[in-house]
Amino acid sequence: MREDQRDLFSKQVLTQSLQNGVCMLCGNDLGNHPEAEQHINKLLENYQSSELSGILDLVERANERINEDSQTLPDKMNNNYQSLVKSAEEAEKAQAIIDRKSVSLEANMDMARNLEEKEHTTLPELHAKVNDNKARIISNEDKLEQLSDEINSNQKAREDKLNEQSNLAVQKSVADKTNSILQELQTIVSEYDEARSELSQQVKYMFNQLITEQDQRLIKEVNISNNYEMEILGENGINLLNDISKGQSQVLSLAFIFALAKLASKGRDEIDFPLFVDTPFARLDSQIRDHIIQKTPSLSSQWVLLLTDTEFTTREKSSFIQSNGVGYVYKLQKDSDGQTSILKSSLNDQEEA
Repeated sequence: MREDQRDLFSKQVLTQSLQNGVCMLCGNDLGNHPEAEQHINKLLENYQSSELSGILDLVERANERINEDSQTLPDKMNNNYQSLVKSAEEAEKAQAIIDRKSVSLEANMDMARNLEEKEHTTLPELHAKVNDNKARIISNEDKLEQLSDEINSNQKAREDKLNEQSNLAVQKSVADKTNSILQELQTIVSEYDEARSELSQQVKYMFNQLITEQDQRLIKEVNISNNYEMEILGENGINLLNDISKGQSQVLSLAFIFALAKLASKGRDEIDFPLFVDTPFARLDSQIRDHIIQKTPSLSSQWVLLLTDTEFTTREKSSFIQSNGVGYVYKLQKDSDGQTSILKSSLNDQEEA
């Protein structure tokens, strides 16, 4: 997760480099280096960032609703269940009444038939009683139907509450997992802030290592934002990023690259993987070139330079020889058939080098 969420470069730096046609980190002309432009486009395609505040607000509100519902749900379910039991008992009592009334009705009908045969004068009274019993039966049947509807309604409400309780349990599980993720993210953010602070210090240290002695007090402080936007403060506290020379800006870019590599090496004294740098001396004067050639081998276990003929003059060759840090020299030579050959050369071989 730390690898997925870390933003090593500002997206604005990448898009601005494409718009200007010049890499804002190394200063290379993208028109002359199409492979660099392709690399920047690839970075934009794979660019990732993290925005968590909105998601965390939603999680917090959902968690509060879950806690409120989980406290009131048992009482609501208990009341509904008691109401359901009461309705069932009333239905059973009504059915018993209906059964008794049915028996009584049969007895009354038998009595009416007997009375009709014996005394016609009492028949109207018997009819009245029968009608009254029928009305009561109809009334009881209506009550029974109402009770049945209430039972069905209560049963549905009970099922709804059970489903709601199940959903709340799922939401609570999600909230617990979300809280766990939040704690992990907070740890990552803390480590991320520490890395930014350490990177700022490393950039300043590397810049002072690579720059000439007269410019070593140029930078008082280096600040790097959450989006890895760099701010360079001078002695007067003013941002000097747009005021330094092209050569100093290129040295700063190299210092930034070396600082990142230093952090990636997990605090070792040397960077334990090769550093590839293309045309590092393009905008540097000869004094700064000599200083970088002398200092860089001590900062990296392997430094691979891709130099043009204007960067690899007699002066640079002499500086490389004095540094005693050059392992191999190769020359790219274009053949007559349009192919390019890689020829092993030597610092002392002026013609081939």
